Order: sequence, then C-alpha cells, then structure tokens
Amino acid sequence: MGIRPPARTRAHRFEVRGSTATVASLVQEYVLMPSHVRHCYFVAVLRAFMASDEKGSCIVFTSTCKSCAELSLLLRELKIPCAALHSQMSQNDRIESLTRFKSNYVRVLVATDVASRGLDIAPVRVVLNFNVPKAVDDYIHRVGRTARAGRGGRAVTLMSERDVTLIHAIEAKVGTTLAAYEGLNEDEVLRTLNSVNVARRAVNARLIETDFGVRKAKQKLRAASAAAQSS
Repeated sequence: MGIRPPARTRAHRFEVRGSTATVASLVQEYVLMPSHVRHCYFVAVLRAFMASDEKGSCIVFTSTCKSCAELSLLLRELKIPCAALHSQMSQNDRIESLTRFKSNYVRVLVATDVASRGLDIAPVRVVLNFNVPKAVDDYIHRVGRTARAGRGGRAVTLMSERDVTLIHAIEAKVGTTLAAYEGLNEDEVLRTLNSVNVARRAVNARLIETDFGVRKAKQKLRAASAAAQSS
C-alpha cells in the first residue's frame, strides 16, 4: 500500500488593512507655488485661515527640527503667536508648548512628525503641510490630526513643481484628488515678499547665534567616531 500524497488545500489570502484612509469630512487641498517663495505662501495661507476662523486652531507640519524652529521664529517675527514642538526640545518645553496650544492660548502649533501620531486636540480645524512628506503614510498621519470624531476639517499642502509625483502618490493611496486651494490673491502674496524675507534674515541670524542643531551634530559625530574606533 503506497503512501497517499497530501490532499490539496485551497489557499486563502488574508489581508490586514491599516488605518490609512482619510475621512470623508476632511477637505484636502494643495497650493502650487514656486519653491523660492514657499515661505510667503505659507504665511499667506495661515493668515487667511486665522482671519476666517477666530477660534479654530492649526497645526503646521514640517519635515525637520531646524525647519520647525525656523518657522516658529518666523511667525513670531511677524507677530503671529505660535508654539513649537520637535524632538530637540526638552520634555518640559514640549509639555509647555502643548499646554499653551490645548488651552487655545496660541492657535498655531508648528511641529515635526513627532506630533502626527497620538495627538488629539478638539479645536484643530486645519492641518497645514509646509512640505509634502516623502512617505504617504506620514501625510495620512498628519492630516489625521483634524476632522476627528465626526468633525469637519481641512488639510492644505504647499507644493512646488518638484512635488507633483509625491502628490500623485498621496492621491492614489487615499483615493482622493486634492483640490486647488482657492482664496489667495497672488499679488497680495507677493507683496509680502519683502517683509517675510526681512523676518527670515533675522531668524537665520538668531539660529546661528544659538548654534541650533550644531551641538547635536557634534555629539553624533563623536558617537560615530567612538563606535568606529571600538569596532
């Protein structure tokens, strides 16, 4: 009596879907502009939101700690109150920033992706992406900070001609075509060019004076050197 071959089994495919979809109550838009005037458009969009909504809050997402520090200082130079949140801040400073934002003492929080997960603050009406994130899931986590628990919300992403491919990847993942943001007067945006550039020069001087990021870079270099020597 021979050995019977094992019976054929029918393969089943199980797929676990992550929470990557955006909600229907979220309005998703983009602003297309030349990359060299991104800061002007950033300030214009933020001012437009604050003028149209006297109580709602906005989270501004940017990609690096240095950019986060720069943007928060820029807004303060332009008399726009805000708080900052990034990984190079001390724990006490982070808690203070979140407290000021949650209490609506300031309506704008400038943050890196450290704030894109697990942060639920009811008054957030707008997420403003200063840059288009390279990873689609980072975009989804960012815009998920608004339009929560059945509330409406808005996500506006600043993009240059170099970001078109990234935007197409986002649209394919979320199944939504981002609409062009309307409500900005191009001439008015460009008229702010001088004041924004003056403020940026002051901010850059301040960052240089405080050696922002230099100490951390030196620490990483020393750690890498020590690891190389020990190997």
